[in-house]
Amino acid sequence: MVVEIPEKYEDLKNGYVSLAYRVAQLEELLRLDRKRRFGPSSESINHTGMEPLFSDLMETENSHPEEKPSKVKGHERKIVRKKIPDSLPREEIYCDLTPEEKICPDCQQEMKKISEKFSEKLHVQPAIFIVKKFITPVFCCNACEGIKQAKMPFHPIPKCQVSQETLAYVAVSKFADGLPLNRVENIFARNDIDIKRDRLSRWLIKYSEVLKPVAKEMHERILAEKVFGIDETTFQVLKEKGRHAHQKSYMLVQAREGPPGKHLIVFHYEKSRSSGVIGEHLKDFSGHIISDGLGVYDSLFANRPEIVHGGCWSHARRKFMDAAKVKKKQISTAVKMVELINQLFAVEKRIKEDCLDIKTTRLEESAKVLDDIDTLLKAKILCIPKKSLTGNALHYLKNQWQKLSIFLSHPELPIHNNFVERCIRPVAVGRKAFLFADTVEGANAAAIFYSLISTAKLNKINPYQYLCEAIDELGKGTSPEKLLPIK
Repeated sequence: MVVEIPEKYEDLKNGYVSLAYRVAQLEELLRLDRKRRFGPSSESINHTGMEPLFSDLMETENSHPEEKPSKVKGHERKIVRKKIPDSLPREEIYCDLTPEEKICPDCQQEMKKISEKFSEKLHVQPAIFIVKKFITPVFCCNACEGIKQAKMPFHPIPKCQVSQETLAYVAVSKFADGLPLNRVENIFARNDIDIKRDRLSRWLIKYSEVLKPVAKEMHERILAEKVFGIDETTFQVLKEKGRHAHQKSYMLVQAREGPPGKHLIVFHYEKSRSSGVIGEHLKDFSGHIISDGLGVYDSLFANRPEIVHGGCWSHARRKFMDAAKVKKKQISTAVKMVELINQLFAVEKRIKEDCLDIKTTRLEESAKVLDDIDTLLKAKILCIPKKSLTGNALHYLKNQWQKLSIFLSHPELPIHNNFVERCIRPVAVGRKAFLFADTVEGANAAAIFYSLISTAKLNKINPYQYLCEAIDELGKGTSPEKLLPIK
């Protein structure tokens, strides 16, 4: 490759500066990639891997004579075992002595029982496969020759080869435990049961159609709550009309962090995350929404004054954390910014733990922290290259400032979207296990099961028992609004 060398000194100097910035940027990205691959994933800056960041600070702040560290008396850690739940069934196993062992070895007299000691051990029994044979007698009237037959229990899929409890077991195995259907197929095969994964998949799709009204009611309920978080994650579908197998599709998430037992999570499968698509799931909604800095949300809510849109401080902090991880032997702007943002989280933690008034505490304490963050932002944003990790984080903070600071005047809004991100985790875990959905119907079924199972788990409800009871109640004609997986 032939490189033309500029003849003018100014052009040569500008080229050198541009190249130096580019090399510095690539070095930062390389160090960040290594940190992500081999370093701790925690977003805390107070661990041994971050100690070099504080070397200069320790030298300047600790200029006074070094104090001897106080000695802490050693202690022995006690192992505290949690009690096995009383709700589990008990089976007593009596461990007795043989008649010969009951004879005293000294006086040859028979020994008498004076007390008993017991020890409980948790026993796990692998899945047991049985066949339920339903017998429906037929009755005939001798007078008019009328015939009446007993009805079988309700089943979501007529003429299905397995019980509805088995369908619930398969759904929980895949969408709660992350087991691909080929592994479920192998579990069946070890017990001489030949049911292929494609049949299991078809059953799950039909099973989800029966539960669809409950998922729809969950969506209506979450829109009525007036405050929730929204996010999305990729979800690939192989066979979708008019699209290639490698094109990205998305699982949209709406989640409300309520009081214990009242959390709600709703998933929707969509082929894109455009403002029109997301807007379809927010029809007639007015209230508060918190999200990350995706530009689609800005364009969507710009023409929706009835919606108060808040930003996520965790996303802002994460960008500064990436910058802090790659800096060496200096106290960087990124570290200072992380420390300031952590003060915001500390205020929120005290509000929750001490039951303080949200609006008053935020105006008295969080507002001061925001002023410090704003001061540091304005002082550094013009001094640091925009393409560097720190510069990128500063410009992100500047662009999102209105949404990030709106929580001061709206106490209903949380300052971060962490709850929604935690709700997405089962989808990410399952995506690594079964990689994709074969059809759109399968993706829609996955959204329904993720909604029901994730909500049940978060509300401390056994998802297997919930699915079984929900199907029974639907068979009895119970309204879907009474079958939500909340306490």
